[in-house]
Formats: sequence, structure tokens, C-alpha cells
Amino acid sequence: QLYVVLPKTLINENDRRERILKRTRDVVTAAKRAIFSLHRLVVQCNTVLLTSRMWQEPVEKIKSTAIPLFEKIHLDIGYICQQLQPGEHYKFFSSISFGIQGKTHERDQIDRPEYVEAYSFYYFLVENQIISKEQIEKDVTAANPPWYGFRQQTVAHPKNTPFDLTYVDYMLGLADLTGEIMRLCINAAAKGKSEYCSQLRHSMYQFHGNFTSLTHLVDAKDMNQKLTVMEQSLEKMDKACYTFALRKAEHDIRSEER
Repeated sequence: QLYVVLPKTLINENDRRERILKRTRDVVTAAKRAIFSLHRLVVQCNTVLLTSRMWQEPVEKIKSTAIPLFEKIHLDIGYICQQLQPGEHYKFFSSISFGIQGKTHERDQIDRPEYVEAYSFYYFLVENQIISKEQIEKDVTAANPPWYGFRQQTVAHPKNTPFDLTYVDYMLGLADLTGEIMRLCINAAAKGKSEYCSQLRHSMYQFHGNFTSLTHLVDAKDMNQKLTVMEQSLEKMDKACYTFALRKAEHDIRSEER
């Protein structure tokens, strides 16, 4: 009887892992599309100063476009959580994690866009601040209907949430956010938004300082590489702001000579 039960158990576990992987790939793809859509919306709005109260119309446009995208992602994450029994989060951690915070592959050395990066980027555009781990868990919970059973108190989810976001996934996902902010900064410099460009640079330096002070608390092999990429993004922002200031000074000098 043991040889009858074990093969069935293994087949069921493999099938469950494949279902989780397939839905996690959907999360990765949808997060990538959400990031591209957000950047396109910023360009279409013809301004990057989206957090000012005088730009409520662009903010509402971003919300109306991005919210349906993230609702679909939240439902996919809910489906993944539905596949897990209490206490099984870490059993399938490697299958879930790459869709949440991303993994760097040695073959291409490119981080796959992931949910935390995409959602934190959206939150930064709309609220002009970094989203918290608790807010992410709350939003995923709110997007899933009660029949999923996630709101039941369990050992796996003591906070009564369907999505138990680990601090490793949260911090590694936020580390990729600087890349999107760097693109915002460069676009701002190209459009002549020097004030907003400097504001983004200053905000990211504050974020970098606070982030690096907490990295010793996270035991993740990808952290050093993420920090290297983050510092490269900051250097690009420095270069963009410096180039803009230099060209502006040269233009003022030429104007005075005329």
C-alpha cells in the first residue's frame, strides 16, 4: 500500500508545484507589463510631476489604468496562496519567490520585473512614498474574495492575510525600485523638469541610506548584487542631474553674451 500511496503523493505534489510555477510566471509577465504601462502613462501625461495636487488628472489616469492590472496580479497571487496548506510557504519558497522579488540569472544578468517592484513603483507615483510590507499584504488580501478562505485565522497566516510577504522578498523587491526611479529621473531631465529630477535624486539617496542600514538583517545571497545595481542607478541619476545643470549654465552664459 505504501508503494501505491507514495507515487500518487509525488504526482500530486509535482502537479501542485507546476500550477504554482505557471501562475508565478503569469505574475512576472503581468508585473512587467504594468511597469511598462506606468512609464508610458508618465510620458503620455506630458509631465513627471505627478505627486503635486495640481496634477490630480494624471494621477487619476494612472490609477484607472494600473488598478485593473494589479487586481489581476493580486488574484493570481491569491490563487498561489490557495494552493498552499498552512505552513507550506517555505516549502514552495523557490517556486514563488522569483515572481515576487525576482532572481538574477547568471546567463543574462538581468533581473526579471516582479510584483514588489511594479507595485512599489505604482505606489511611489501615486503617493510619493515607499510602500510598506503591511500595505502590500493588505492590498492583496482586499483584492481576493472571502471564498478563498484566506481570512481564516491559521498558523501559516497569523495576521489573517492570504499573502505572507517575507522581509527578504520585500527588501529585494524594493532594491529594484531605484532602477525605475532612475528612468523617471532621466526622463524628467530630458523634459527640463530639473526640480523634480533633483527631488527624485534626493529621495533615492535617502532611501539608499536607510536601505543599506538594514541590509545586515537580511540573509540573502542576491543582496550584494542588488546593492551594486542600486548604486549604479544612483550614479546615473547624478550624471543626469549634473549634465542638465551644466547645459543650463552654458545656455545662461551664452544668453548673457548675446
